[in-house]
Amino acid sequence: MMFKTFYLLFLHLLQAQALTSLTDISALKAFKPSVKPSSISSWSCLTSWDFASDPCDVSCRTHFICVVSCSPDATCVTQITLDPIGYSGQLTPLISRLTQPTTLDLSDNYFFGPIPSSISSLRNQL
Repeated sequence: MMFKTFYLLFLHLLQAQALTSLTDISALKAFKPSVKPSSISSWSCLTSWDFASDPCDVSCRTHFICVVSCSPDATCVTQITLDPIGYSGQLTPLISRLTQPTTLDLSDNYFFGPIPSSISSLRNQL
C-alpha cells in the first residue's frame, strides 16, 4: 500500500513538472518513429529528440534543439519544421494530436503514402 501511494505521488510530481501538454508529447513520440531510421543521420535535428526532457522546457533545450517551436507559455508545440536533409517515411495520423499547431513544414524531405485524413482536423489551425 505504501509503495502504491509513493508511486502515485511520484507520477503526480512528474506530471506537475511537465510544461508541454501530454497530448503534444504523444504526437511527437508518434511522429519520430514514422521517419525511417536509415534517413536520420547522426547530426540531424531528430537525433536530439530525447523524451526524457520536456520539449518546451527552455532550460533543457539541448534535447529538441531544432525542429520544434513552442507557445510563449511553453505548454504547446506550435511548429514542427524538419531540417531539409531528406528524411523519409510515412506521415503518422497521430500528428493531428498536436493541440495548437501553426506550422508543419516537411519540405525537402521524402514522405510517402496518403496524407492522413486526420490532418484535416488541423485545417483551422495550420
